[in-house]
Amino acid sequence: MPAKTAKAYDHLVPLIRQRNYSFVVVDIPPLNEGIASLRLGGPLDAVILVIETEKVRWEAARWGLELLQGANANILGAVLNKRRLHIPEWIYRRL
Repeated sequence: MPAKTAKAYDHLVPLIRQRNYSFVVVDIPPLNEGIASLRLGGPLDAVILVIETEKVRWEAARWGLELLQGANANILGAVLNKRRLHIPEWIYRRL
């Protein structure tokens, strides 16, 4: 996302806050695609880090977390996405 686009979103967050929405979900591009994601994540009320299983190494996830913390983002937690079960599901249920 170009810096111009991120700058345009700077006005969007205050505009949304003027409305009486209960929740607004913003899907931000991956952190490795540029600083625009950090500019968008900082002013939001909360951020959830989405980590794709078996694609993102833990070092990269930690790096993303540190970037968000450096941007003063309020991080609620993380979601592990696209998890695969490597043993049959019925065994997981018995554990």
